[in-house]
Amino acid sequence: EFLSKNTDDSFVLSSNLNNVHTVRVAVADIMANKVCVDCHNSHHLSPKTDWKLGDLRGVLEISNDISSEVKNGLWTGRFLALSLVLVFGSVTFFSFLLQRNEFKKSEKLLADNLKELKFQRRALDEHAIVSIADVKGNITYTNDKFSEISGYSHDELIGKNHRILRSDEHPPEFFAEMWRTIASGKNWNGEI
Repeated sequence: EFLSKNTDDSFVLSSNLNNVHTVRVAVADIMANKVCVDCHNSHHLSPKTDWKLGDLRGVLEISNDISSEVKNGLWTGRFLALSLVLVFGSVTFFSFLLQRNEFKKSEKLLADNLKELKFQRRALDEHAIVSIADVKGNITYTNDKFSEISGYSHDELIGKNHRILRSDEHPPEFFAEMWRTIASGKNWNGEI
């Protein structure tokens, strides 16, 4: 209960239980990393799915029999300090291992997604005429088919306004509707 209200503190208790002198050192195990939060929220064995940064996940505790140190008069602040170093070192080490593992998983997922995206782009580029423009109508991307059909190279198109491709075959309303569609965030499909 002490650590749930004082997550930045450590709890140290020296006791004599059944003639065994014991020191217990405990620290709060809080959610300090977004990777940990995301993993716990999606893990099927997690007791809840609404973890947030700063939430108390549990308590990390080391108990140690210090009977011989007490008997020999060696129970000093140095022993307590060593216990604290062991606790914090263990927390740091395990946190590092978890973060490294999550990073490797994320890295693999990113590589797999990139591979899939490249596959989809290649399929799209082989079968469609594609150009991408910003909200002002300036071209930011064209695929090879678009360049081939328009008669312009990629370098001639990138940064130019789509108006350079305007034909006289369509009335101004056609282009106004096309840009309303694009400006609303939707994809426009049609023939120019």
